[in-house]
Amino acid sequence: MKQAILITAYKDKKQLENLINFFASRFLVLIHIDKRSKLSIPEQTNVKVIKKYKIRWGG
Repeated sequence: MKQAILITAYKDKKQLENLINFFASRFLVLIHIDKRSKLSIPEQTNVKVIKKYKIRWGG
């Protein structure tokens, strides 16, 4: 069975990179970055980045 990790992100690029490095070797990592965020992460093997939706945090 294939397993994936889903991460939502807005800021803190270093923490996001640490999570990617930790999980990418064992899982498919799906990352949603808020459309309004200036954060940019390149796609890698086992890492797919989506920046499509504006999120209302706490809404």
